[in-house]
Amino acid sequence: MEEQFKRIGKFYLADNMDLGLAGDLLFDKVNGVVIDLKEDFEDADDYQNIIIFEDLNGQYATLLYSTRIDELKWETAFAIDGYAFHHVNELMFNSIIIGLKNLDNWLGITGFIDRTERNGDRYSSVLIEYKKPDPINFKIDDKVAGKFVFGFRRPLRPMYNVNLVETVKVAISVNYQKSSLEEIINTIANPDEMKFDDLLNYYVRFNNFLTVAFHQPTYPTSLSLLSHRVLMDDGTGKMRQKQLPLYYKLSIPAYDHKLIRPLFSYSDIGKQFNEIVQKWYSNYKGLEPVLNILFDTYYSDTPFNENKFLNISQAIETFHRRTRKNERIPKNESSKILKEIKESLSDRNYDFIKDKLFHANEPTLHTRIEELLSEFNTSILSRLIPDREQFIKDVKNSRNYYTHYDVSLEKKRLKLKELFYVTEKLKILLVCCILKETEFSMDMITSHFDRINYRYHYIPT
Repeated sequence: MEEQFKRIGKFYLADNMDLGLAGDLLFDKVNGVVIDLKEDFEDADDYQNIIIFEDLNGQYATLLYSTRIDELKWETAFAIDGYAFHHVNELMFNSIIIGLKNLDNWLGITGFIDRTERNGDRYSSVLIEYKKPDPINFKIDDKVAGKFVFGFRRPLRPMYNVNLVETVKVAISVNYQKSSLEEIINTIANPDEMKFDDLLNYYVRFNNFLTVAFHQPTYPTSLSLLSHRVLMDDGTGKMRQKQLPLYYKLSIPAYDHKLIRPLFSYSDIGKQFNEIVQKWYSNYKGLEPVLNILFDTYYSDTPFNENKFLNISQAIETFHRRTRKNERIPKNESSKILKEIKESLSDRNYDFIKDKLFHANEPTLHTRIEELLSEFNTSILSRLIPDREQFIKDVKNSRNYYTHYDVSLEKKRLKLKELFYVTEKLKILLVCCILKETEFSMDMITSHFDRINYRYHYIPT
C-alpha cells in the first residue's frame, strides 16, 4: 500500500461516462481517499456508490461510497485501483491478499538458513541459504479459506547488493485450496466469488484476531483484490488475475509500531490454529458489540475519559449476558412470580413498576463481574485485583454515577486516574473472556498473560 499519492485525471459518475470532470485523486493513510475536483458535478446526489477515475495514462480506479464534503471535494471510503467497476453488483471478488505490520515477527517462520562458519573471532566466509517456506493453509468456514503465503524480493544488482527481503502475506479466498499465491492468481475459471463488503469483513475480522494476539494495533502494509473478471497477460501470453490494490483511511495514523512481546504467537497455537480461527469467526457475529468496544480500546487515539470506562463495563455486561447464565431463577418460576405480582396490584400500580420488573430476573452487574472474576482466577488478575469485593463495588458505583450522575453516589465513584486503572483491569478480564470463547484453555490464558505481566507494572494494586 502506497503511503500517499496524488494523481491527475478525470472523474466520471458511474452512470455517465460521457462527462468527465478534471481533478486530483489524493490519498494518504491518515486522511484517506479524497477527490479534489476543478468543477462541480452539477445536480449529482451528495452520496455516490461509485465514481470512476481515469488518470493521464488511461489507468482506471473505482472509488466506492463517496460523500460530498463541499462543492468540489468528496471523501471516498475505498479506492480499488486498476479497473473500472460501473455497478455495485459487479463488485465480486474471490480473494483479498493482505500484508500486515509485524505479521512476519508474529509467525516466526523464515526460509533463511545461516550456514556461516566461524574461525575463531572471524568469519572466513558467509553462507546464507534461502528456501521459500511452504504456505500454511487454514480453514475459516465452509465458504472461505485462508493461507499464509511467503515470498521474497531480490536485489536488482545481486553482484553488489545481497539484500534479499522475505515477505509474508495472508490470502483470504472463497473456496480455495490452492497451495500458493501464484496458483490462486493463475486460476482464471473459478466461479466462486463474494461481494466486496462481505470479503472485506473477513479481512477486518482477521486483522482484529491479530490485534488480540499482538495485544497492540496492527495495520495493513498492502491490500489487493482478485476477481476472475479482471485478467491480464503475464508477459508470456498466458492470462492471470490482476491484483487490484485497495486503499482506505486507517482508523488512526499507522505509527511505526514495533511488535512488543505478543500475548500469544503463532508458535503458541500452531497445532490448534485451524480450530481457533474457525471459532473466532463463528463467534464473531454474536459477540460483535463486545468486540467493537474491545478494539476501540486498541485503536482509539482520544484521551481517556469516563465514557471509555462505561463502554468497557457495558462490554463485560453484554459478554456475560450473551454467553453465561442470564437468569437468577428458572424462567418458569420468575414468570409465575411476575404473574402473582401483576394479579396482586391494580393496573395503575403495575404500570408504575413493570419496567423495573422487565429485567428483574437478570443478574446484577455486581453478580456478573463476580462470576467472571471467579471463573478467570488467573495470576495476573489476582495480582491486580487483590480485593475483589471492593473492586466490584468501585466498578458498580462508578458505572451508576457516570451513567446517571446521581449526587448520592458522588463520594463513592472513582475519579479519572483511578477509573483509568480499573478500566485497564476490566480490559484484561474481557480479553480473557474472549480467548476462552475462542478455544483457549485456562492454562493457556494464564501462561500467555504471565508472559507479558511486565507490561502491566504501571497499574497499582
